[in-house]
Amino acid sequence: MADIKYSLIDDGEQPSSALHPESPPGSDSETSLEAPRRKSLLFPIISVAIAVVLIIGGILAPLIIVVTKANACANKPPFPFPLQEPQWSTCSVITDPSVYMNGSISSKPQKRFQESGRIPVPFSQEFLMRHVYNHQAYAKRNTLSGTLRAQCATVAVPLDWNPDSLSYCSTINVFVKRIYYSDHDNADPAPKQVWWIPGGGGVPSSTLEDMISAILPATQGLIDFFIFDKRGVGQSSFIECPDGSAAAADPDTFVQKCLPYARSIRDRLKFNTFTNTAKDMSYLMQSVAAPHKLKSQVFVIGSSQGSYLAQRLLHVAPAGLIDGGVILDSVLAVDITKVSRTDEASNSAMLSFFSRCISDPLCSSKFINLSKMQQNGTSSGPAASDIITTTTNIKSLPAGCLSQLGAAYSDLSKKLTFIFNPFQWQAIPALFYRLSRCSASDIAALKHFASAVQPPQQAALPGWSILVELNNDFSELWNSTRVPLLNCGQLRTMADSSFAATYVMSDIFCPNRQLSRGIIGYEPDQYFESYPSTVPPLLIMASDLDQALLLGQARYAAEKYRSASKNAVRLVEFPNSGHTPSTSSPIAGSQGAQC
Repeated sequence: MADIKYSLIDDGEQPSSALHPESPPGSDSETSLEAPRRKSLLFPIISVAIAVVLIIGGILAPLIIVVTKANACANKPPFPFPLQEPQWSTCSVITDPSVYMNGSISSKPQKRFQESGRIPVPFSQEFLMRHVYNHQAYAKRNTLSGTLRAQCATVAVPLDWNPDSLSYCSTINVFVKRIYYSDHDNADPAPKQVWWIPGGGGVPSSTLEDMISAILPATQGLIDFFIFDKRGVGQSSFIECPDGSAAAADPDTFVQKCLPYARSIRDRLKFNTFTNTAKDMSYLMQSVAAPHKLKSQVFVIGSSQGSYLAQRLLHVAPAGLIDGGVILDSVLAVDITKVSRTDEASNSAMLSFFSRCISDPLCSSKFINLSKMQQNGTSSGPAASDIITTTTNIKSLPAGCLSQLGAAYSDLSKKLTFIFNPFQWQAIPALFYRLSRCSASDIAALKHFASAVQPPQQAALPGWSILVELNNDFSELWNSTRVPLLNCGQLRTMADSSFAATYVMSDIFCPNRQLSRGIIGYEPDQYFESYPSTVPPLLIMASDLDQALLLGQARYAAEKYRSASKNAVRLVEFPNSGHTPSTSSPIAGSQGAQC
């Protein structure tokens, strides 16, 4: 049959010429007349064929899924996931950073720490260890190294704890460590177990090792400490952007370096949830406790973001597993947490801090407005409105000096958050005094301050994952459903108007959150913004100068638990303390601090 040309029109009414094909030269008229009929028959034939395919597909699709699932789960673990006691091996009390040296964690060589394998700790923690546990106990720690011991294990857990998920068949590794005080290895469990969860979504458990090492000698073998790396962090099937946190430092770098990797492990991220991590922890606790349940009482400590995970653990852990109690150290109230507004807490803490300066004759004497307030104050102290007005005036003092230093107030604002802790914040009033006086010697001192005070170097912390941090924050912690969501510009305005602000949420996390929609993050589950119905004895520790979490969160959470729990709920507010009072509470009689 001769070739036939048709005119195709997508939309609208077809002109009559489109209904008739053009007859090629030499074709007979009968062939031309048959073509439209054949074309008209083609459409019902195609429609029937499509219907048949859909019917067959509807019948076969479930069978294909079942077969695929059967193949993927040929060795599907039973449900519930069988308990297996960890295969412990002796390991170092302080983690050697070389354990993190592999291509998936860092392409840069790590330096081994020379001082007995100890990891460096921030000045505030070093100061605390030397004073909280007294000089002699701390000095003797190296001589006690023979009795401070550790055991490590790696345990396989499902990628997704939902037994109906295909990912229940896949497993990842979770690292757990026991640190104990004994005269010999493989000692029997102590009468009490303390499971401690560090703060920060992507922070490895090794950050707690120095603290635990300082505490344990005083317990004389009565307590075993257990720590574990959350999934995706440290030695627990680590996931991280190439170049670590540097890959998320600005939106352009984030798009180039972090997002492609995040996209390639999308399935890992969507199952890297708080609930799955809490079930990991519950499984580890049951595995450890099962052979020795009658010998050990179990406690849990959750610091900062670790407190959020501890509360999720209470949802999923079997009743009676945590029979000792739970300590929430700087608590995230689960239904009002909004990390996007962290600079609100920074500003509130700084205002409250300067109210202390008003009450202190020496501090207030350095600032005319504060001195007047101190003289005119009542027994209840200055009014909040007076504090805000006066600190606003103080905020304007550095303008002239900052211009000589080639800096803006936002630069100073960030620096203030770096030293806002009980062991360094004594420098803040002196800093403002120098900025207001601005002599030649002040300029020299301020230049040294600007050079010496730098942001925390979390990127250098072995095993830390900014990717896990972002996955947690963007999914469940970014903003409470109870308050309006602020855009990046609004968060920047909040930071600009604050006395002290990190600018991390407005300038880094917020743009990265927008760029990573559908790649980083997951849908919250039924436990989101809900409190557990059954709670063991609960201690909530809070600080009145917490620069990350408003004190009101702790009071709110305490009331929530008191109204629902039959067990004791106690809130302890530590005065003149910073974020996580377990590590930032000043000690009576120590240098520069009073209880």
